[in-house]
Amino acid sequence: MPVINLKPDNLNEKNRKFAQSELFPAVVFLLGAIVFTRFGLNRSEHKIIQDELLRRKRMKEA
Repeated sequence: MPVINLKPDNLNEKNRKFAQSELFPAVVFLLGAIVFTRFGLNRSEHKIIQDELLRRKRMKEA
């Protein structure tokens, strides 16, 4: 029975060429920007809402 190679040897070569290409930093930056806007921004919005609710609560008590 012939052995079927599922992982071609040139796959690592393609990955290495991509990492050395000019496109690589752009892709990394884009992924970082997406992650930051999904998590970092949402967290700060949540904090602003919490602060506003706390301020309204204090206004009612005073």
